[in-house]
Amino acid sequence: MRYALFVYDTPSAWHGISTEQRHALHAEYHALAGFPGVIGHYRFRRPEKATTVCVEEDQVMKSPGPLLDAGERTLGALYMLESDDYNAVVEFAACIPAVRMGGAVELRLIVDGEAPLQGVA
Repeated sequence: MRYALFVYDTPSAWHGISTEQRHALHAEYHALAGFPGVIGHYRFRRPEKATTVCVEEDQVMKSPGPLLDAGERTLGALYMLESDDYNAVVEFAACIPAVRMGGAVELRLIVDGEAPLQGVA
């Protein structure tokens, strides 16, 4: 099974840490990207740089910023992980530095394009 792990960071947690601590945290993120089963790791720019696109009355609408306000937490990265062991995925998520720094990781199972969607006829 494939999972998307959305990493929500708390930017204020990075304030006041030393350069050495910052480098050590970045090294942890990079080390996790090389973990067996990780098939992708992507960082995102700050949410202020995002654009939200929607369609209203057949008109394409663009607005600056993220779709949702997640409070202090911002979507900062995405890991793609392949594993048949859900508990191992949870353990991996717990190793992501953002979790220790007031952030969170949201796990989502990636549905194969051939699988039927629940609730869709």
